[in-house]
Amino acid sequence: KLRDTFCSSFSYCSPQQFGELVGFTLGDKKVIVVHPLWDLHKPVGLLADAVAKVEDPSQVQVRYLNTFNLLRRPSWCYQSLNNTQT
Repeated sequence: KLRDTFCSSFSYCSPQQFGELVGFTLGDKKVIVVHPLWDLHKPVGLLADAVAKVEDPSQVQVRYLNTFNLLRRPSWCYQSLNNTQT
């Protein structure tokens, strides 16, 4: 539901599924919605499976937004996607 609300609020956002995790495409970025306490530098389990579902991750920017920020700071999340890795 968070992903759908976010995508309906911002243009060029297309909901997408990455394995069992939800996410979206925003321009050339694939964004996976994650738990705030997950280690994004060492993906395991569901997160590793989700990253594996991204078509050619070497050619596409894979980004992450956690549910805490997505719920409480949607505008900040949108802006952070245009900056360095979050």
